[in-house]
Amino acid sequence: MSEQNQASSIVLPMATAGITAKRRRSATSEAAAMPVAASEDAYLVTVQLGATATAQLWRNDECVFDGAFVHGAIAIFDLSDRWSEHFRSGFDFLSFHIPFDTLARSSISLGFSGVREIACEIGVTDPVLLSLSLSLLPALENPAAANKSFLLQVQNAIVSHLLHVYAPIERAAPARGLLSPRQEELAKDFMRANFNRSISLEETAQACGLSRSHFIRAFRNTTGSTPHRWLLDYRTERVKALLATAMTIADIASACGFADQSHLNRVFQKTVGLTPTAWRRQFAPRPR
Repeated sequence: MSEQNQASSIVLPMATAGITAKRRRSATSEAAAMPVAASEDAYLVTVQLGATATAQLWRNDECVFDGAFVHGAIAIFDLSDRWSEHFRSGFDFLSFHIPFDTLARSSISLGFSGVREIACEIGVTDPVLLSLSLSLLPALENPAAANKSFLLQVQNAIVSHLLHVYAPIERAAPARGLLSPRQEELAKDFMRANFNRSISLEETAQACGLSRSHFIRAFRNTTGSTPHRWLLDYRTERVKALLATAMTIADIASACGFADQSHLNRVFQKTVGLTPTAWRRQFAPRPR
């Protein structure tokens, strides 16, 4: 969105460069309508982090939204059109700038055959995208200390989620007893977004619209792993990324959803063959 009141920004690294995340917030309303961004071949995806914000949006001089962005509400702006905005209240947004070409390259790696289009109803809430956005706030506050491996994982999860939920693609029906590609990615997106807390199988199943028992069977048949095992493996990879920082093992355990340091030690040693301390000593680069 427009550059006024920008608090911080960081370029998030990934295999295909060009995606940026910026936080923009203000305690007061805007005096007049402002351009959202310069016209270009890119999308701007915004996520409302704060409480309700009221706004008007214009696309090519036509008012297309006049209402409220509640906590977790999103919008997807196609910047090849002309967009203007007028906030009638304070606001707190995180926005992702995604060039068309970058989206297309990312989509190929995810089996989407070069998708360049995403769209949503303005103001729809997206709990997964909100959780992923909130996980980036510490990096936005202190970009120099941001862990690049973590940023890459979160950014890839965001792009994958946008493609699976907002790309206008017809999907073939899944084979009996399997998850569809979209259901699989919705489940994984939910677990990625909430890996740092205790999540139930019912919550994960609900994220992809299935009953608990059907979800467990279909996830195992599709991925070859139970949801619990997949989540533990993902948490283990997150632990490895944080072991390259100066965080204590206890703090890493808490940040990655483990009950305590002992729980982390047991899971990590069973999965990797070493304790976190031994793995850090042998493999982790020294934190800067």
